[in-house]
Amino acid sequence: MQQMAVNASNAAVAVSLNRKSAGVAAILSLLLTGAGQWYCGRIGRGFAFLGAAFLSWVLVFVVVGLLLLPLVWIWALIDAISLANQHNQRLAAALWQPGPPH
Repeated sequence: MQQMAVNASNAAVAVSLNRKSAGVAAILSLLLTGAGQWYCGRIGRGFAFLGAAFLSWVLVFVVVGLLLLPLVWIWALIDAISLANQHNQRLAAALWQPGPPH
């Protein structure tokens, strides 16, 4: 019984250390499009958002980017927050799954 309590405590500490803050993800995404995704461990996705933002900046010169740029920026922001929350939910689910017997 004591061993199970120690393992649960260690698991809880591991989960709290690996949590991702939705607020930090949002701030990073606001500062640099794609950075919130990088923070959540989705490197390729972050570069895709950064590329879309760059393309939107280029398209500002033909007016299309004026509409596209805010959409990409907001989409990246919402996605970064969502990724952080999904990451935390997976951690919580892993904490409550029964492991192999000791």
